[in-house]
Amino acid sequence: MGAKHSKVDFELYKIADWSQEERNELLLRVADENFDKLKQADELVEWEDVGNYWDEVVEARKDWGQIVGLNSGFWEIDRMIGGFAPGEMTVIGAATGVGKSRLAANIALFQAAAGHKVAYASLENAKVWDGLRFENIIGKENMKWIIENKTLRTLKNKRVTPESLRFMVKKAKEWGAEIIYLDHLHFFGRDMQDQASGIGVVTQELHYLAEEFEVPLVVISHLRKMELSQTRPTTDDLRGSSYIGQDADNILLLWRGEHIGSVNISVAKHRNRALWVEGAFVEFQHKGLRMLRTQYDEGLDKTWSIA
Repeated sequence: MGAKHSKVDFELYKIADWSQEERNELLLRVADENFDKLKQADELVEWEDVGNYWDEVVEARKDWGQIVGLNSGFWEIDRMIGGFAPGEMTVIGAATGVGKSRLAANIALFQAAAGHKVAYASLENAKVWDGLRFENIIGKENMKWIIENKTLRTLKNKRVTPESLRFMVKKAKEWGAEIIYLDHLHFFGRDMQDQASGIGVVTQELHYLAEEFEVPLVVISHLRKMELSQTRPTTDDLRGSSYIGQDADNILLLWRGEHIGSVNISVAKHRNRALWVEGAFVEFQHKGLRMLRTQYDEGLDKTWSIA
């Protein structure tokens, strides 16, 4: 029986047959590629004096404790995270079937119906089914208005890769998108051998893209399987990587409520604006695919209610 050779072995055999001139050309090409990478890395790193951007700090101070950017249509959620601000990444996490995509779609459609340009990337469902979901949530008349005023766009081609995320965000921003939704994060982890590191790379890229293009990004995330005794998720339960919690500016977590058809929503993290006590939650009721506010956790100030 002959010895088995890998693809690399055969490639090496090919190189062994090359002339010295061809080998030198290969070495020069590799050297040029490495030089370009080092040059790019060098250009990315630069120090600056804090005074160069202190005017921006003074402006940002005004936003502390305020709702900034787009609101959600749900006063309680706006109080939780302080609005969807440009340059921030918000993660919505829940177990399968609890309602994270439903919540994201409710918020996105409210924003589109309010006249804001919304880019909604649903990577799993067929676009026809997404359309039916949208209409069931917002109603036929509101959906007709959104279509006529062209305030909602979805992906024509759902074959998005980590490498194409930049182009997805860039093209949405060129259209004029005021907020971008990505449903869902773990679509990118299916073919990754090291899912934790791979998902971490994706969330870091999304965080950078939100900042670079100054647009709010809302990312849907699955949770890992929790213990039977655990009823309420934490940031540690976000599936696949601890980097999700680190890279997110805001995190909303959902879990099933005590009442039939209800879901609890809690803020697990808000990085840039302190509005809501982390850990407090609101219970929402489902009416079909539409979400309705119901009641507050006892720890919340009831004067905040707009019911």
